Amino acid sequence: MAGRPEDTTDEEILNFFRESEDLVFSTGEVAATLSYSQPGMFKRLTKLEEGGKVESKKLGGTKAWWLAENERED
Repeated sequence: MAGRPEDTTDEEILNFFRESEDLVFSTGEVAATLSYSQPGMFKRLTKLEEGGKVESKKLGGTKAWWLAENERED
């Protein structure tokens, strides 16, 4: 299979959101923190959104991402 192996787990991505003081992130912010390419992280975040783990909103030329309410820890 071509492309970069998924060495960052979905749980690691979700924990990034859970452990951060900020609530909303651009694709680039998540990618930079987890040493991922922006296109690769966009694909991963899109899959997580399809699974109901994160939500997003398009703002101008970028997308903002945040943890879905059902994924937040109390």
